[in-house]
Amino acid sequence: MNDPINELLDVLDLKERDDKGFVGLGSGHSGYGLFGGHQISQAIVAAYRSVDPERRLHSVHALFLRGGDGIEEIDYDVETIRDGRTFCQRRVTGSQNARNIFDLTASFHTPEPGPGAISPSPPRYLEKPENLPTFEECMKEVGPIFGEEWSEGPRPVEYRIEHAPWAPTGPSETGGINFWFRARRPLSDEPEVHAAILAYMSDDCVADTLLVPYGRTWGTEGTMLVSLDHAMWFHAEARADEWVYVQQWPVEASGARGLAEARMWQNDRLVVSVAQEALTRF
Repeated sequence: MNDPINELLDVLDLKERDDKGFVGLGSGHSGYGLFGGHQISQAIVAAYRSVDPERRLHSVHALFLRGGDGIEEIDYDVETIRDGRTFCQRRVTGSQNARNIFDLTASFHTPEPGPGAISPSPPRYLEKPENLPTFEECMKEVGPIFGEEWSEGPRPVEYRIEHAPWAPTGPSETGGINFWFRARRPLSDEPEVHAAILAYMSDDCVADTLLVPYGRTWGTEGTMLVSLDHAMWFHAEARADEWVYVQQWPVEASGARGLAEARMWQNDRLVVSVAQEALTRF
């Protein structure tokens, strides 16, 4: 059986097309479509391949246009919006069967010295990640609440759950799902790999927090939870093979749309901010 982190790296290893586009693997899952983080991470790799090596990703804004097929490959086309002296922007479109399913704008910055950032105070952790239950241990206690394929399938990263409705401690005080993650083995130093895995994980369960007040998950019968758009800001480079702490919480929900936010921390520094809007129907 293939190592799950190797399977994720295969997903990020896009193949070049003759027309300078790229092709990415599907998720291999038919039961729940194409995971949004899958598309964001592949689009980031495609955008990175079109910029100078010294550039670093600082923001992405993505729109999920149609539901994707988890089995089929995804075509990615990269458009140059602008190349400036210190900033450049790319637009990446994802399609299946000649139908656009995804659109992402990525902005890159050449690192330069500047004033230090004023960030929020680091969170107070309940425990070190090694002392917290794994995702697999939590699922054994509560059962396959997301369906067996999702709940019991192999994970590309190691999860340690601090707060969740399906964890012993329950959700956080803000109704959120907080956890640690890291790749299960050391990775290369390629910045696109680490940025892509952070993006993959940013869509793992941030929108799930919108269901916490109702005692539901997206696996609950009669519940629809679909990502509409997703934004990320990369404040500092971080490694996906070292522990990253993720805070998530619901912000607002009305008119069948909800907004959730997240922060990612590494070594007590805020490295990524996330906002996602999702369609929520019961």
